[in-house]
Amino acid sequence: MRPWAKFYLVANLSALILTGTVRVGSGQNPSGAPVLKTASHHPMQYYISLPQGWTPEKKSPIVVTVTGGLKDFQANAQLFADARNNLPFIIVTPVNLTNGGGDLRHAPEYNYAPAVWDEVDKTSWCDFDARGLDAVIDDVQRQYNGEAKYFIAGHSAGAHLVWMTVFRQPERLLGAATTGGNFRNRCIDKVSVAPERMGLPVKGFLGEKDDARTPLETQFKDAQDFARAHGYKVLSFDIIKGEGHTPMPDLVLAYFYSLLKTK
Repeated sequence: MRPWAKFYLVANLSALILTGTVRVGSGQNPSGAPVLKTASHHPMQYYISLPQGWTPEKKSPIVVTVTGGLKDFQANAQLFADARNNLPFIIVTPVNLTNGGGDLRHAPEYNYAPAVWDEVDKTSWCDFDARGLDAVIDDVQRQYNGEAKYFIAGHSAGAHLVWMTVFRQPERLLGAATTGGNFRNRCIDKVSVAPERMGLPVKGFLGEKDDARTPLETQFKDAQDFARAHGYKVLSFDIIKGEGHTPMPDLVLAYFYSLLKTK
């Protein structure tokens, strides 16, 4: 058992006693404003918002949105929930670590227990995000009847988690996107050879007016070259007229919906 696990288990049991466990068909529906939750089997927190007309009897596609270095997790979740309109996506925003920074333990954007940070210090941000995202997706699939494969989008430094997932677990994804995204091989200690990687669609969006347009364009090309060298074939890149350094939720969700209709 990991050092934080005992503390985490007690906290989770207390929460369950107070609020009840959300399960498919329980009638608890975090629609509207995103709701903050904690994964059942990992300390990663995440925001979730269900689409209009969500029902536990029907599978729903999942979109993971990863915010950048500003770490505005709740605002990012709300941005995508607002942009969703009547699209069928469950919006999930993890409170992740790999989107940069220094002393995250004391950063005001986080509310993780000291035992969690102690374990992170012994392992890594990468390990926390990889295991945490798996646990979050497992919860959303079990509790809200989310589809088996999901979409993931990352803005700015949030793209590190996108690329890590693309290269580690392409078989779990329906598609991926970055918006003004970074690529520095962060957390990529291995690359999957799963056959699904060859057909996995990955798109980079970059604002025409992004102040960091030139280096970010170079970074996407580096990622594209790295991906193609490892057998990934479906990568594309668009410069978006008039846009700056923004998450572009409308474009991202429209792109994912176009993929959903062709699967």
